[in-house]
Amino acid sequence: MDSEWRPTMTKFDSMRPALLQLSDDETAYLVDLVALAASPFLDNILTEIFTHPQTLCIGFSFKSDLDVFARHFPTMKFYKLFTNFIDAQTYYGKVCIASNQSGLAKVTKHLLNQEMCKGEQMSNWERRPLRLS
Repeated sequence: MDSEWRPTMTKFDSMRPALLQLSDDETAYLVDLVALAASPFLDNILTEIFTHPQTLCIGFSFKSDLDVFARHFPTMKFYKLFTNFIDAQTYYGKVCIASNQSGLAKVTKHLLNQEMCKGEQMSNWERRPLRLS
């Protein structure tokens, strides 16, 4: 799981979560947080998913995402109630004896010997549609 927001240009810019990315072993889902930010239905569904005993949530340096959720979605509960959560950055640091500051691209290269495309990283994730064809 991961989330995306519009890049900030100054320290006064607000980092509102725009997308929540979820996937399982077969399918990836993009949840439009711009459109659904105030949805109790979304909050209930995500809470059910994240608290289900068979759900394993894996993020990478996800604490910053949780901090942004807390600032922008204070009444929602889905991001506060993980039953099984692993921060892969923390475990990579322990298993590979590396700094917890290792980025996902560096970890991907080390573990999978694959370059990770970060070309869309600075996109405006609040703009709709996400991509014009």
